[in-house]
Amino acid sequence: MSIPKELEGKVVSENEAVKPLSWLVGRWRSETGRGSFPTIPTFEFAEELEFFVLGQQPLLNYTAFSFKPGPDVPMHCEKGFLRIKPGTNSLSFMVAHNLGLTVLEEGEVHGNEINLESKNIGRMSFAKDPAVTKVFPAEIRCL
Repeated sequence: MSIPKELEGKVVSENEAVKPLSWLVGRWRSETGRGSFPTIPTFEFAEELEFFVLGQQPLLNYTAFSFKPGPDVPMHCEKGFLRIKPGTNSLSFMVAHNLGLTVLEEGEVHGNEINLESKNIGRMSFAKDPAVTKVFPAEIRCL
């Protein structure tokens, strides 16, 4: 994945708190990946993420779409916010999934690396039970 050239080095917001996240701003598209879950067969997918400024708030708006490679058949969608606590490197990543799940993760940003840990997973009453039994910390890095 790579950030579009026109967004490299661009100030993303007049809110100083967002500057540590400026390297994420833009649209990111992955090549084919492979997914596996205990309840379904292994599958291939591609994904497109976008982080963008939402006014003067200390956060980035987030959208992600996954799709089957080739003709880009939609598979999954998530939307949320990556919020930074002003004056710190503390983050909160709040995401809603089209499958009826919500996730709250918290962690820190250090340079071009984000470390998050799930704090809460919610489910609407008529959604399928998630197959999650244990949540591991996640790392996001831009190399």
